Amino acid sequence: MGTRFQARAALYAKYAITAAPTRAMNGKIAWTPARAERARMDRVRKKASAVIAPQPTRKPDRQDRVTAWEAMRAFTGPGGAAKDRARTRPIAAVPRTSKGTRAHREVGLEPVPRRLIASRSFRAPVRIGGSTYSKEPFPKQIDELREAGFDYVEFDLTHVRKGPAHLREEAEAYAKRIPLETAHLPPSHFTDADLARFVGFMDALGSVGTRIFNVHFLEARSAPRVSPEAKTSWLSDLVRAGTARGVVVTLENVDEPPDVMRRALDAIPGLRFCLDIGHAHLDKREDGGRTYLEALRDRLALVHAHDNHGGHGKPGDEHLPLGMGTIDLERDVAAIRSRGYDGPVTLEIFQGKVDDKKGSLRKMRRWARP
Repeated sequence: MGTRFQARAALYAKYAITAAPTRAMNGKIAWTPARAERARMDRVRKKASAVIAPQPTRKPDRQDRVTAWEAMRAFTGPGGAAKDRARTRPIAAVPRTSKGTRAHREVGLEPVPRRLIASRSFRAPVRIGGSTYSKEPFPKQIDELREAGFDYVEFDLTHVRKGPAHLREEAEAYAKRIPLETAHLPPSHFTDADLARFVGFMDALGSVGTRIFNVHFLEARSAPRVSPEAKTSWLSDLVRAGTARGVVVTLENVDEPPDVMRRALDAIPGLRFCLDIGHAHLDKREDGGRTYLEALRDRLALVHAHDNHGGHGKPGDEHLPLGMGTIDLERDVAAIRSRGYDGPVTLEIFQGKVDDKKGSLRKMRRWARP
């Protein structure tokens, strides 16, 4: 039996006098000194023996036995291998006192200078959507926009003649492929019939996640002229219906000057603004986008982006892919982002091929980067 105890004692002694790995000794303590400091301390550390001896006992047959506890004490106790490296101690905690208290003045504590974070933007990246065109089949357009990488779809309702129930069923299928976050209402005659029709669109699409419904302030081409006051009254009813359904109504600029849009927005607190950059640059208005932005940015909730050559009326409203016209869209997007806007941006591109839309999306993601 004595031989077994001696073998066990030798085994314990072997591990007791063997230094632990550096990583194990240092641990993962937050206040462990830096590597250079540890090297300096390591050169002057105390050299101590970690050899252990059996404890005296009255039982001769247990005289040579070394218990596990004794081995652990030899390793971690005074003079042990794990203690021969100096270890820093955390600084004693100072009682926290407010800057203006008497204790703070008596102790003589100075306020700790704060580290300022480098100036940078923490705004979330904008969501970029693509618009459908209601004269083309929706399923094909939905699939193309999804495969191109757009974040959402703006559902064009200009030529939709389906009832609310049928439209809801169709929209539910589309929403499973890509979110239908915004919808574009048809040009209005500003009549009660149009109001009822538009509220039906809200009922059909609101249930699938559409949260913004955009409308023009300009009448439909086939409609008689309507006074701005009558339009404002009609829009007030539409906004009231949208608020009751938890959706937002945005008013888009076509060729109205900013002051006309401002009067309508001021008269209807719940109405928001949609900046159409392409429309703002019609009639050779080079700074049109930034002019509307400065006047109405406090109500901005949606942006439409497309290119043109600054023409007039419907022929000039070309809805080209980005970069195929004369608008400095990068400049306008930078101005929008610098004002803190991080809402949705819809690319209303109705010409070109699928690859042109993909290229426009890549440009917009680069320009709108935080």
